[in-house]
Amino acid sequence: MTDPVDFIEAIHKADIRYLLIGRQAMIAHGIPVQTFDYDLYIDGELENEKKFIEVAENFDLFPSKPLEKLHQCFMFKLENDVTIDVFRAPKMIIQTGEIISFKELYKRRAIIKDETGFVVNVPCVDDLIKLKKTDRYKDSVDVQFLEKFKEMQKEGKI
Repeated sequence: MTDPVDFIEAIHKADIRYLLIGRQAMIAHGIPVQTFDYDLYIDGELENEKKFIEVAENFDLFPSKPLEKLHQCFMFKLENDVTIDVFRAPKMIIQTGEIISFKELYKRRAIIKDETGFVVNVPCVDDLIKLKKTDRYKDSVDVQFLEKFKEMQKEGKI
């Protein structure tokens, strides 16, 4: 059985440019939400993508699209006993109409380390808020959590 945390640890150690996004990123920041899915945003440059797929194959995770077509896809899945959504577009137009790039998000990323030594790259809180501004109810609730978290950080409560 594939442990997504072990996989993320492996891509981090392989110096792959990635971000854990979605609710798992919120959890990494310390926000008490629940989710079972994993979403990654990777730098889709050829060498980075190639290293990413090599690490995935070591975990028996295989892309849902043929390798030769990955560079044409905005998103694909890694699958076996778990499914990980992988976004690889150099830029995205988010629901607010703003264009954001992987490189911008990665430059502003938060690098979070837990007490076990696990390290993960996640978007900063402001970027997570931008990514969560969608029409989905769940995302609007997440934005409220993120805004409150940001306020508490500012006040020095966390």
